[in-house]
Amino acid sequence: MKNMSNHRSTVRDAWNSYRASVMPANAPPVQIQECRRAFYAGMECLMVAIMGGLDPGSDATEGDLDYVAALHQELLNFAQDVRAGRA
Repeated sequence: MKNMSNHRSTVRDAWNSYRASVMPANAPPVQIQECRRAFYAGMECLMVAIMGGLDPGSDATEGDLDYVAALHQELLNFAQDVRAGRA
């Protein structure tokens, strides 16, 4: 997903990037709709996990950073499994 220094990516940006790079150009409308729903549901689950897993307070803690890093690593591992045909 492209992220320019002065542009904060939105969920829509991420979806559009995913659709362009992963989905077949000739995907039928129902496939696009179902994939988009699953994509947004996944983003919502991630948001709930992050917001619910952070320590109280407005400053990031070491635990917060570790938690977000662990979530990121889990996603990277899944992507590697997809590329390897294991997921």
